[in-house]
Amino acid sequence: MTEVTKLFSGRLEHQAIVEECWSKRAHERRYTVPKAIKLKLCELAIAYVMEMQRQQEDARPQIEASLQRAEYAAKTELSRRGWTDEEIAAWFKKLSERARKRCKKEFRKPSVDKVFEIVSRRAPAATLRRNGRLPCR
Repeated sequence: MTEVTKLFSGRLEHQAIVEECWSKRAHERRYTVPKAIKLKLCELAIAYVMEMQRQQEDARPQIEASLQRAEYAAKTELSRRGWTDEEIAAWFKKLSERARKRCKKEFRKPSVDKVFEIVSRRAPAATLRRNGRLPCR
């Protein structure tokens, strides 16, 4: 419980959701998580991901500046090692194409239903347990 509490210590509404889910369980023993609690935890996970995305967007200018400094240093080092300007340009063109492909991905807020569906899916029965009667190979 303390690890989960540390994750959401900055947001009081998140802390309240965790405490509510934890207290509903009380001392009863369960082998599955109730649907209502699972839905709230899915909402909490989405809120956490959205906060991480916001922080990433806030840090984007600093990340870009750092990448530009690193690119300049790498180009300088490659030219010091004897690479020609054409080789350096071709290498960084390939890297920039890869980066551009990664940046094109648009981030959208996941739906609670989709997250719940992923969390609730079951693994195939054959993968859950090894049959004790069959010898190991």
